[in-house]
Amino acid sequence: MNANRPASLQYKTAECDKVPNKIKVIYGIGGVSENLMANAVHQLANPIFNIMLGINPAFIGAVLAAGRLIDAFVDPIVGNFSDNFRSRFGRRRPLMMLGAVVAGLAFWLMFMFPRGLGGTACLVWFSAFSLIYFPAFALYSIPKGALGIELTRDYHERTRLQGVAALLVPVGGIAAVWLFAITKLDIFPDSIAGARWTGFAFFVLVSLIALYVVHSIKETGAVTVARQRKIAFRESLALTVKCRPLLLLGGATCFILLAFFTVYSLGLYVNIYHVHGGNEKTAAILHGAISTAYQIASIAGAPLISLLALRFGKKNTLIGSLFLVLAGTLSKWACFTPSAPWLMFVPMILMGAGMSGFWVLLSAMVADVCDYDELKNGYRREAMIGAVLSWVSKMGGSVAYFISGLVLVVTGFNKDLGGAQAPETILWMRILFSFFPVMFICLAIGCVLRFPITAETAYATRKAIAEREAARQDGDDRVQKNPE
Repeated sequence: MNANRPASLQYKTAECDKVPNKIKVIYGIGGVSENLMANAVHQLANPIFNIMLGINPAFIGAVLAAGRLIDAFVDPIVGNFSDNFRSRFGRRRPLMMLGAVVAGLAFWLMFMFPRGLGGTACLVWFSAFSLIYFPAFALYSIPKGALGIELTRDYHERTRLQGVAALLVPVGGIAAVWLFAITKLDIFPDSIAGARWTGFAFFVLVSLIALYVVHSIKETGAVTVARQRKIAFRESLALTVKCRPLLLLGGATCFILLAFFTVYSLGLYVNIYHVHGGNEKTAAILHGAISTAYQIASIAGAPLISLLALRFGKKNTLIGSLFLVLAGTLSKWACFTPSAPWLMFVPMILMGAGMSGFWVLLSAMVADVCDYDELKNGYRREAMIGAVLSWVSKMGGSVAYFISGLVLVVTGFNKDLGGAQAPETILWMRILFSFFPVMFICLAIGCVLRFPITAETAYATRKAIAEREAARQDGDDRVQKNPE
């Protein structure tokens, strides 16, 4: 190795660890569906059930929080089940297909409540299908994440895989942020009819994407774990929660979700009632445009993030990405203004580029944690590790969703006032939207600073695992040749 080169560049990826570009792209397409499913309900819940039907946003936030909370507790169960699942189609793909179909169907039915149903009954209807939707989403997302981890065992190739996926994944986010604007199209008699047709299209799309992905990607880890004994849920969970690098990544993810989703819905309200004076249609179009800019910035930033991570390491690049998110958050105060609505693109572009780094590198770092765990405990448990990370983050997400409904109530927002909201209501919306996330972003940076896995430790771990496996195989061969 060349001592003058950065440590992260001193290691080369073996041919056997390289993932074909076609498979990287297909895996990214699976991420498109995952991103769409992760954001779709949040994008339509308040516009349809609060703005259109007048249901208290605190109740909507409570439903979303409950759904995420149940989803969070389902994740480890799905993860352990997937790790132990054996079928001729693999451990991951059958569960992904089932999860996508059920989640898509639940989303469609979520907006099929009968016309004239009262507000309380509509809330119950929304709650029922939300509680089906979120666990079904886990049945897709947890095995899908484990499938990506299994595609390569190389430190750098994991970053390249997630970098290519990141070029496609934001397409799902772009589709999600336009859902409300789509329901406003003139081809629909009203937004409720628009939401119903949009829900049906969602069901068809996510089902077809899942079918394509599970048909195209073969599981490389199934043979490796064929000899591995099945692990009891409690044993697997106990091993996972003791994994310090995973808990640090979980903490960072939890804090980022708190930073974003506690005030995310305020962005639309500030846009409608401050920037556009209550004009919902114009605000919806610009909301879609700036959110699209966020996703485009995420796409554009992905290749640069991969290059920077190869040069400076995943940890340092991730810290830099979070500082970019912090800058974007602070800029919202000046840029969400009625005098120049186009300025709203600035914070969204900054945050999009920064969050691209976060999600690309988080996924690659979780894969490194799986190697760390295997060396320490002797098992490949990609789904369980991913599920516990998901559990930690979704607990934060549940709290964030719940707070998001209360935040809107605290500001004094009154739907009946339309664009004539009280000045103090607008002021509090702007303050919370711009400055509340800062504390959580700083806490996320603190978690990443303590993350212990580097390129050097990752390659040393991989070498130790290979040596242990070779010794084990030699022992098996000797036993077969010299049975007692």
